Amino acid sequence: ELEEVVEPEEAPELEIEYLPEPEEIVPEPEIPELSFEQATKILLEETQNRDDLARAVLGFAKGFFSRAVLFTVRNNQVFGWQGFGEKITSRGVQNFSLSLDQPSLFKTVVETSCHYLGPVIAQPENQRFLEALGGVKPQSVFLIPLLWQEKVVYILYGDNGEGANVPFEIGELLILAQKLPSAIQRLIEEKKKQLEQDKFKLGAELNNIKVQLKDVLERDKSNISKLLEVFKLVKERLTPDGKIIVTFHHPDENILKQVVNVFK
Repeated sequence: ELEEVVEPEEAPELEIEYLPEPEEIVPEPEIPELSFEQATKILLEETQNRDDLARAVLGFAKGFFSRAVLFTVRNNQVFGWQGFGEKITSRGVQNFSLSLDQPSLFKTVVETSCHYLGPVIAQPENQRFLEALGGVKPQSVFLIPLLWQEKVVYILYGDNGEGANVPFEIGELLILAQKLPSAIQRLIEEKKKQLEQDKFKLGAELNNIKVQLKDVLERDKSNISKLLEVFKLVKERLTPDGKIIVTFHHPDENILKQVVNVFK
C-alpha cells in the first residue's frame, strides 16, 4: 500500500528590518553672554584663535538678539561658522554656504560694506538661508559686516525669532565690530611670534641631536643602542609631513634592519 508523501510547506521568509543606529546627540556649545567691557577685553587681550574671536562677538550679540550666526566670507562665498538660538545648530550652520554671485542680503552687505536692517527680501538665496536656520521667519533682521583691511571677512547676522523685530539701538555692537581688525592683527602677530619660537626651539633641538650623534660616532662606535636612540629622537621631532634622508653604512645586516625599523 503506497502512502502519498506530502511535501512540507516552506516556512515564510522573515523580513528583518535593520534599524539605523541612533545618532549621538552632541550638546550645542554654550556661548555665555558678555558685556561690552568683557567682549572688548577678550578680543583685544585674550583671544588665542579664531574660535575665541567668534565666541566674543557672539557673546556680546546675545544682549541684542535671541538668535545670531557669524559667517566667514572668502572666495566670493559665505560660509556658516558659529551661532546660537532656537533651531540653530552647529551642524546646520557649518553645512551652510552661499554664493555671492546671486542676489541676497549677504551680497548687498559685502558689496556696500554697510550693515543691513530690515525684512528678509523674497529672493531664492535668502529663503534658502532661512530654511538652513530652521525655517524661522523674523519680521526684521540685522546683518553687520566685520572688516579687515577694508574688506568684509565676516558677517554677523541677528534676529529675534518668528515674527519679531530686531532692536534699532545697537551702537555698542557696531563699535565692537570696529575693534575686530585690531583683534585679528593681534592674532597674526601672536602666530608669527609662536612660529619664531618654535623655529628657534627646533634649531636648538637639532643642534643637540647633532652633538649626540657626533659623540656616538666618535667616542663609542661599538654601542649601536645609543645611535638608535638618537635616530628615534630625530623621528620624534619630525612633523607629520616632515622628511629626512639618512645615509648609514654598517657591515652587520641585523643592525641595518634595526635602523630601518626605527623609521618605519
